[in-house]
Amino acid sequence: GFFFSDGAFAILGYYFQGGDFFDQRYPVSLLTVVGKVRNRLSVVPRYKVYERDNMDDFEWRIAESLQMPIVDKFMDLSLTGLFRQEFLNRDEGSAHVREVEMDVGGSLTLGFTHLKNLTSSWTVGALYSHRPDLLSDEYFDLYGTATVNYAF
Repeated sequence: GFFFSDGAFAILGYYFQGGDFFDQRYPVSLLTVVGKVRNRLSVVPRYKVYERDNMDDFEWRIAESLQMPIVDKFMDLSLTGLFRQEFLNRDEGSAHVREVEMDVGGSLTLGFTHLKNLTSSWTVGALYSHRPDLLSDEYFDLYGTATVNYAF
């Protein structure tokens, strides 16, 4: 195991309730701006080591977000995409079990600036969660959201 003090574990994200684990994330993103078009690409690898059942968990995700004005100072368009893959290894009795998850999603958002303090956004998107090891958790989701924000 690890030989840190309790305070160091708290800072590093180690939780003593339930499934004690040590979690490491290394987010990296790149923002490019060309004229009024903004593009953000981010990659986040994550690794977890658990204290029970000889478990470890590796996940990586890549996300892309493109934003551009359609009508200057009134309407913006945002396109986003996400890919996530996770690998979980653990011991169950004398057997070693490996599980895999994968998510793929995307959305389109129109944002409006109605007044200086009043904005709204309208989003449609889809998410596919692939769970080959547990088919009851596998799903395809279409969604839509509408938000209105007023800054006081």
